[in-house]
Parts: sequence; structure tokens; C-alpha cells
Amino acid sequence: MGITVKLIEEERIVYVDVRDPWTHEELEDSFRQDVTYREEFAKTHPDDKLHFVVDVTHGTFGVRDAGVGRKNPSFYHPSRGLVVAIGVNEFSQQLVRMVLNVLRLKRYHFVKTYEEAVEVVRKERGL
Repeated sequence: MGITVKLIEEERIVYVDVRDPWTHEELEDSFRQDVTYREEFAKTHPDDKLHFVVDVTHGTFGVRDAGVGRKNPSFYHPSRGLVVAIGVNEFSQQLVRMVLNVLRLKRYHFVKTYEEAVEVVRKERGL
């Protein structure tokens, strides 16, 4: 299990799949991978956005995890685009909203499926 990070949709989305059990070390590793993807993306697409989709359908987060999650480069990197979260329960949505509001991020969505997440990003990209 754990945390998997990859690029999808013509390398326009950083996709993170979180599955229990996972560790904070894996979370920090996923942040480093995200930064690497974003830095490479910015070299060839300096005016474009790299969106972030996280799937927590098979993973759990607590209050303490939300504080660590705010360090995600998808929230502050110049290439940041939409943030789309899949499978987040109502309580966790409230935690995430609080963190994103503190970070002054207003472009986020909660969806139930991978397909919905990809569609949200495609619409943003005008596809």
C-alpha cells in the first residue's frame, strides 16, 4: 500500500493515490516527487498550470495529517493549478477546506471518482 505519485493526462496532472497504511515519510517523499515534476514542467511550460489530483478513497487522514499536508507543493508552487480530491469524507472535507482557506487557495474541488476528477481538470483546460 502507501502513496503513489505519477503524472497523468499528457503530464498535466500530478496524481497521488493514498492507500492505507501509509507513513509520513511516504507523504514527504510524495512532496519531493511533486516538486520534481513541477520543476521539470515549468522548464518546458512556463506559463501553464500543473493540476493536482489526490485520491484518498482507500486512505485515511487525521487532524494532524492535515497540518503536514499543507506543505504539499501543489498548494504553493508557481505552476499550481486546480486541486481535486477524490473520496474525501465530509469531516475531512471540512479540515481540508480550513487548510486551503488558510493558504488562500480557492480553486479546489471534491469529487467521488477518478473520472469526475479528470473531467474537472479537462474542463479547466478547455478540453
